Amino acid sequence: MFVVAFAVTAVIFLILDAIWLGVITRNLYQHEIG
Repeated sequence: MFVVAFAVTAVIFLILDAIWLGVITRNLYQHEIG
């Protein structure tokens, strides 16, 4: 059960991290281009 919870948490963390990085890079690119 602990392994399953850890795996789910890791996947959610990676997804949120990817989305967060995507938002940051998009804002940086718009700031640099604009």
